[in-house]
Amino acid sequence: MIDPSTLPDVDGLVASARASAGLTDFGDERFLEPLGRFLEALVKEANLNDAGRSSWRLTIETALVNRLRLWRDVTEHPEILDEDVSAPVVILGLPRTGTTKLQRMMSAVPDVQPLLTWRLMNPAPFPGTVAGEPDPRIAVAQAYEYMIRAMAPDLAAGHSIEATQPEEETFLMETGYESIILGIRVPVPSFIAWLWGRTPRAMYDHLRLQLQYLQWQDGGRRGRPFVMKSPLHLPNFELLVDTFPGATFLHCHRDPAACIPSMARLSEAYRVTQSDIVDTDEIGRTQLELWSEALGRYLTQRSRLGGRIEVLDVGYSAIVADAMAVITEVFGRAGIPLDADGRARMEAYAAENPQFRLGRFEYSLERFGLTEADIAERFGAYRAAFAKELA
Repeated sequence: MIDPSTLPDVDGLVASARASAGLTDFGDERFLEPLGRFLEALVKEANLNDAGRSSWRLTIETALVNRLRLWRDVTEHPEILDEDVSAPVVILGLPRTGTTKLQRMMSAVPDVQPLLTWRLMNPAPFPGTVAGEPDPRIAVAQAYEYMIRAMAPDLAAGHSIEATQPEEETFLMETGYESIILGIRVPVPSFIAWLWGRTPRAMYDHLRLQLQYLQWQDGGRRGRPFVMKSPLHLPNFELLVDTFPGATFLHCHRDPAACIPSMARLSEAYRVTQSDIVDTDEIGRTQLELWSEALGRYLTQRSRLGGRIEVLDVGYSAIVADAMAVITEVFGRAGIPLDADGRARMEAYAAENPQFRLGRFEYSLERFGLTEADIAERFGAYRAAFAKELA
């Protein structure tokens, strides 16, 4: 195990990123406090090995360099701030509820903007990028994709991250260091406890800015809304609505008795690449606590918003049975055209990407020290509220 004192610190990472980018101005620096808190928890609680330390250093430095380049471009091109990203399609739900399938099918048509993995990993173009030639960011994302498949095949089987396919905006949100995804990637309980006491306004402001930046790079909106999806929005639903006031919301429902151990298995598959100490019971408790808290906050906020915000609620079984029917309803609500060609594109994606394409993904409550009674205690109110969708 490494000496904790050798882990990166905020000042060192910031200096390294500034030297790498040849830039100094981050613009909004509200992210620095949560980043510092996260790094402190990494030292005290995460039990990183050498691979984990190197991985987090690279991940954070890359994010900082992207922030510097983004702000330089905003300073030189203030019209970026005029980009309208207020009306995306946003897919919500606990993890493992069919959201990835829907996002990728919806993103197969030219009337929407897909959040492609290679752009999410590096929102800022690399220096020296030549118009008309393959974007070098694609090769970086492909190398990451191949590495995951080689080093963590269980992770790839559970959730395939593919360089040229759509992915959730988790990559963009993680760089604000105010998201519970960090507690899924590594055990940092003190940091998560601190996060629950915050309103992550800075993270959502930066998410909107990054989407404006990506849209500007892609020639503007041109009538094409983004298709977003992330379970990380659940505890911040009111803030999400405030940030994207014209959004069309779809909530995918599945029984937490399946969602929680499935997500725990993904967390385990990721953590073994970062640490030599992986406690499956801790992972189970963490997933149970994180998602029950997140969902509880979502239900409270959704109730406060009342009829002001319309959400389409769909069960996992309905998605499996007829995803196109769900998409047709969503596109109708969002005013997105859907013709025969669009349907064919979506159906082709579904046919070419069946479940378990990269291998079986197996999980159970027992593996993570959980029982049905634990699920019933934490998610009873949710099950009662959405009994129809969970049937």
